[in-house]
Amino acid sequence: MVDSSRRQSPWSLVFVVALAVGGTALAQEGEARAMTPEQMAMMQAYQKAGTPGPQHAAMAADAGTWDVAVKSWMDPAQPPEESTGTVTRSMILDGRVMVEQFQGSMMG
Repeated sequence: MVDSSRRQSPWSLVFVVALAVGGTALAQEGEARAMTPEQMAMMQAYQKAGTPGPQHAAMAADAGTWDVAVKSWMDPAQPPEESTGTVTRSMILDGRVMVEQFQGSMMG
């Protein structure tokens, strides 16, 4: 007969593993904070290069919702198919990237 008071729950093993992984992550975080001067200079250069500039401002000027007219040629000898739609443009990632969402129909 097994003494149930001495049996370990499988959850206790999960808890121990979680503690070990969390402790390792905290140790690595502490190591990441101690950067060399060269690493700090590199990090500052990356941050400067990733800062939105005038090109991003020019893209942001096109943000908004627009009505569009689309022409598609399936056969150059035939007239184009025409359709309409709406495009919504917005800046994400602190003004670094423009996302464009198009909604419309094609071929009926």
